[in-house]
Amino acid sequence: MKVERYKQKDIYPTFSQNFVAKIQNRIYNKSMSKLSFKAFCIENYAEYKSIPSSTVFKMFQESKLLPHLSEDYEDLHGMGKEYLMDYFDRWFCKEEKE
Repeated sequence: MKVERYKQKDIYPTFSQNFVAKIQNRIYNKSMSKLSFKAFCIENYAEYKSIPSSTVFKMFQESKLLPHLSEDYEDLHGMGKEYLMDYFDRWFCKEEKE
């Protein structure tokens, strides 16, 4: 039985351009999903409260809710619209108490 020696390049495979493009697309899509989710939250909360979305955006920024949406994206994006509106109300009530 003949034992083959592997060269250094055989151990570390080179990735095809197609593979690299797929990985880049997954990263891009995940960031776009988070961005789309933030926009969804801002627009729907603005409609729910009957205030301009620019005001809601500032509220989300100032209360640190905007980064929280990214950090907890996995948990929050599957929640229903009514639950999210209630979650945001509770978030802002908590901010007012502090």
